[in-house]
Amino acid sequence: PGGVAIMVKCATDNRNRTAGDVRSYFSKYGGNMGETGCVGWMFTERGELEIPREAVASEDDLIMTALDAGADDIDSSSDEHITVICSPQKLEAVQKALTVAGVKVTGSDVVMSPLSTVEIDEADNAKNLLRLLDTLESHDDVQNVYANFEMDPKWIQQFMG
Repeated sequence: PGGVAIMVKCATDNRNRTAGDVRSYFSKYGGNMGETGCVGWMFTERGELEIPREAVASEDDLIMTALDAGADDIDSSSDEHITVICSPQKLEAVQKALTVAGVKVTGSDVVMSPLSTVEIDEADNAKNLLRLLDTLESHDDVQNVYANFEMDPKWIQQFMG
């Protein structure tokens, strides 16, 4: 919906059943399911560590510790947390270095990050997209769902709340 690329990672013992389910979800909510790997080029795999902003005494010290441990970047645009970005291979080493330095890491994961995003600016597209993502995530065989969109947070609260 709305031109958003969605990557769905599944683990199943019946590929035909799961593919049929996922295909029907896309059709129901105004999307199309492509061939395996067709949107993979739109995402890059990276490690992310989440650190609560209030747990950081000095952002400069955090940046230096993270970069010295092999991190690639720091995203401090959120009011609630700071995200340390690294290659998937360095995720464990960066997390260990931050923990040793006394930094509280509340989450770490390897994610598929979009290289570019699509702005959702119509309520119908937002509603269909959010319902599709919710339906996909609730399927037993779906492990992860990644998408490349941005939208007004009020729509997320309105359609998911």
